[in-house]
Parts: sequence; structure tokens; C-alpha cells
Amino acid sequence: MEEKKLETAIHNAIFNKDVKGIKKIKDFYKDALEDIDLSNLKIDYIEDQKVVFEWILENPDYNFNALFDGYFSQFYTNQELYDYFKVYTKKLIFMLEKYNKKDYLIKVSEL
Repeated sequence: MEEKKLETAIHNAIFNKDVKGIKKIKDFYKDALEDIDLSNLKIDYIEDQKVVFEWILENPDYNFNALFDGYFSQFYTNQELYDYFKVYTKKLIFMLEKYNKKDYLIKVSEL
């Protein structure tokens, strides 16, 4: 996998996220006050992200922190990042499945 693509995908996935606090898909939406509309989802972006994160899950020994010159290592271990990426990938798949079924709402009450 191209390093720049990995770096961009990982940065986008963890920026402003509680990496250590997200253990389930519903944790991504814990601050949501209303249902989330997926009708304007950038589906190509989500599908690209899914490909990158599936590669990441197939390569658990990859040094993710090295992509950022160790910057994130002051906050997260590689294992913590990998555990987060597993949940993040499930979220991507969840969103894609809802979108493909034309079920464009993530209902906060059902999370």
C-alpha cells in the first residue's frame, strides 16, 4: 500500500477522535443528538477508505506510528491504533451497507 495513501487515510480516521475510547460502532455517534443522514455520503471516498483499512487489518504488524514520524506514539501505541482501526473498518462497512440498501438514516435511538 502506498505510504501517502495510508498516511492520509489514517490521519482522516483519527483526527479529533477519541481513539482509546471508541470500542464499538455506536461510540462514533455518542454525541449525536439526531439521526444521521447518509444520503449525501461521498460513497467513493468511503469505499476507498474501506480498501485502505482492510489492507491495514491484514497487516497488523505494520508500524502505523512511523508514518507520522512517531508523533502519534506519544498518544497511542501501535496496538491501540490497530484496535481502533478494526472498529473504524466496521463503521465503514456499516455505512456502506446502509447506503447500498438505500437506508440513508443511522437512527441514534437504535445504536
